[in-house]
Amino acid sequence: MSERRTLLVVLPDDKPSGELISLLSEEYELIVSHNHTAGFKLLTENLNVVSGVIVDITVARSNGFVVIKYISSDSLFASVPVVLVSQRPPSAEDFEGFSYGYSEFIYPPCKPAVMLRRIKNAIGAKDTLSFSELERVLKELPSIIYLKDRDGRYVFVSQSWYQKHEHDERGWTVRGKTELDIRIARENALVAMETDKRVIETGEGISYVVEEHEGDKTEFFEVIKRATHDRSGEISGIVALVNNVTNHQLLKRELEKRSKTDPLTGLLNKRATEEVMGRLLEKPEPNVLMIIDVDRFKSVNDTYGHAAGDRVLASIGKLIRSKAAPADIIGRVGGDEFMVLLRGADEAKALASANALREAVEESYPASSPVGRVTLSIGLAAALPGEENSFLSMYKAADRALYFVKEHGRNGAKMFE
Repeated sequence: MSERRTLLVVLPDDKPSGELISLLSEEYELIVSHNHTAGFKLLTENLNVVSGVIVDITVARSNGFVVIKYISSDSLFASVPVVLVSQRPPSAEDFEGFSYGYSEFIYPPCKPAVMLRRIKNAIGAKDTLSFSELERVLKELPSIIYLKDRDGRYVFVSQSWYQKHEHDERGWTVRGKTELDIRIARENALVAMETDKRVIETGEGISYVVEEHEGDKTEFFEVIKRATHDRSGEISGIVALVNNVTNHQLLKRELEKRSKTDPLTGLLNKRATEEVMGRLLEKPEPNVLMIIDVDRFKSVNDTYGHAAGDRVLASIGKLIRSKAAPADIIGRVGGDEFMVLLRGADEAKALASANALREAVEESYPASSPVGRVTLSIGLAAALPGEENSFLSMYKAADRALYFVKEHGRNGAKMFE
């Protein structure tokens, strides 16, 4: 059942007016006044619920149509139509009153059903005018705003959408089209359609960020969707606001990257390394954990200074990255300690990689280098098939292998047995 609209009626306190009030009450909720001043006060107090004003022409004329002129000229009442009613056939002067701003003039002879229809039409026409003005304003806003029906077809989009998508050819319109009709990226189209469906089915709003690529350009857009409702309260479609949040998202990503990155080497920091490796080691797949320690690094700092030591660490970080596979996880977890998760590697392959890295560092830092000879001690531990391989258990095993290398002369690589 449709929700009943509310009318404010300003009519004389007489029998014909009583009959009209009785007729209107069958279709509308009524707020009744017999005085134009009191009626205007009631309108301001109930503006959020009043859909129209019915005024007797004798009441309106008694104050020179001042109240009607004020209602018509004040933007606060722009969506409220004023309907004049008369108990007698009109004069030429009565018709001149249209210039005062009322929307409809109903006079005898007029059947009750016709009267109700004309009042309904007057309210609907004002609604249409209000929407037209709203549409004009929305077209000028910088944000993209659009309306869709229940079937996900576009009803309206603001002008900024056309500007972004360069659809400026005459006659082209997005109206009636779906996401799959207008989007190049099918994945984003499917996301939009799925979220539309959720809003329509639940009536709950939703917000998300979508990433769009065009050539070398990447942009991020925040999409805010809400359900629209018809007069009966049923969901009729979707209204959405789309804002370009590229700068915000790029800054957010940069801050997230910095929070997870070791500033000296550009590798993952300790917290991020343990978090990522811990998550991956929960999966039942072959992995080898490698712990790398720079031998006697303290002497490099003490002899050549911390700046020289930092250059050594940064250089070793680059060497580790160059020797690792793209899927491997690499982090700096201490002053001179690095960690690598060799994904999908077996023990033989992991040992070969460790020794290749160790030899590359020796070649880069022989005894004749500006900071003297630099070597690595490396401990490794392989994930055991069928066993629960947590990060902690793997770390302890690799650390024991590293300790073995250090106890036996350093500059070597050992797999935990």
